[in-house]
Amino acid sequence: MTHSLKLHGIANNLPNVMIEVRNDLLADQTGIEMIAGELLTLLRPALAGLGLTETDNA
Repeated sequence: MTHSLKLHGIANNLPNVMIEVRNDLLADQTGIEMIAGELLTLLRPALAGLGLTETDNA
């Protein structure tokens, strides 16, 4: 499960994380938007703590 993290993240000295979301929480647009909002709430401060922004790698 961590193959991509090792190959693309760790091997290139990039910050990385694996996030698993239950499929039933993504069953409809409401669920997708709810999970996206939760992830943004958690990831934005983490990125800021690393000195990164959402557009650094865009």
